[in-house]
Amino acid sequence: PLTNFEVIILAPTIYFFTETLGALGQILFLKTPTFSIHRKPLLATSLSHFWGRDWNLWVQDWLRDIGSVIPRSQRNLRIVVVFLVSGLFHEVMCNLPYWLYFKKSYFGTMMAYFLIQAVALWLD
Repeated sequence: PLTNFEVIILAPTIYFFTETLGALGQILFLKTPTFSIHRKPLLATSLSHFWGRDWNLWVQDWLRDIGSVIPRSQRNLRIVVVFLVSGLFHEVMCNLPYWLYFKKSYFGTMMAYFLIQAVALWLD
């Protein structure tokens, strides 16, 4: 398990890694950066503002497309589906390689995190 220090160091590392990866992707494929992958997430005034406007704009677009197959009137279902998909995506992206390399399983932690976020959005 991660120590408290590792968790504190991990959060900014993830932010800067995604910013760098986003800029690199834009340079490689678009030849010029068009916009940042994040929009000032530290200034978000609520959880819905953070997830809906500020964090990872590229993935937001993809998740909006997935959520658009569910009617707007079923907001709670849309939230659950989008966060389930995000949880699965992060399980495959983070926990699967970790398990393959270190043979330690953290499966379910990403899914739990994103389902907690879905519940928190209902309360927001």
